[in-house]
Amino acid sequence: MADLEFTSSLSNEEIEENFSDIDFFTSIISGLEEAIAYEKGLGEANTVVRKYDFPDDNSIIKAQK
Repeated sequence: MADLEFTSSLSNEEIEENFSDIDFFTSIISGLEEAIAYEKGLGEANTVVRKYDFPDDNSIIKAQK
């Protein structure tokens, strides 16, 4: 399989600047905490939750505000 290649008209500095205000780790932790709160019946009113069921009895719960 060939390696994937990303091409952009932006410079590396411009790409970094576009992502400078995004904290991916904090967003992931926040989403997991919201999903856990929903499972415990403590979800906030403005949280949207989707539960995905898979054939092997594994489920994924996705919560977002």
